[in-house]
Amino acid sequence: MVSALSFFILYGRLNQPNDSVISFGEVLKIMPAQGTSDEIGWLIAPLTDSSVYLGWNNKEISMLVNSRPFVDAGLDISELEKNDAIKIDNNMKEMVFTLSEQSAPYSMKETAILQFEENLRYLREYTNYNKETDHYTLEMGNNSIIAWARDMEENKTSKEEQMDDIMFLLDPDPIIEAGADPRNIEGWEYLEMSIILKGVPTKKHMFVKAYNLG
Repeated sequence: MVSALSFFILYGRLNQPNDSVISFGEVLKIMPAQGTSDEIGWLIAPLTDSSVYLGWNNKEISMLVNSRPFVDAGLDISELEKNDAIKIDNNMKEMVFTLSEQSAPYSMKETAILQFEENLRYLREYTNYNKETDHYTLEMGNNSIIAWARDMEENKTSKEEQMDDIMFLLDPDPIIEAGADPRNIEGWEYLEMSIILKGVPTKKHMFVKAYNLG
């Protein structure tokens, strides 16, 4: 008989969001969320960088990416806007990838981590555990991914090569098609990554921005 834990490890799909939320809470201890429990919600960004943000409010999680490094590498924003999955916001300064569940009931929680947990209850089909990298992942729009370490302490001490505590991954295909040179985007690496898309493990080149928080 295959145990529930074995199924979880083999297939990567989370049965419940609790473990991923606990791990994300450890991220927030180092990278605190800014915001309030209203329609605006919360926002986090790496302490040393302002080129990428993760924000969430009622049943919606968004990744906001500064478009300037991509434009400098040849990206034509007008071409990228033809991709419906990528929203261009703030006077064309940001690429926005949003995951939402509009049918979920309105429910704003009093803290950032409680709101994140509530969101994952309705977005669990997009949440996975990547055994190969030991990260929880959340699929955003257009195959972009947010990934955070299952255990940051273990992440730092038990790996032959230290993995990253939080990673922002973008599907390069529409960005390259819109003119960007993948090898010339300041602050982003162009790497083949082991990822999970729609519950299926795969290897794919991605634009990667990763941080070790400890």
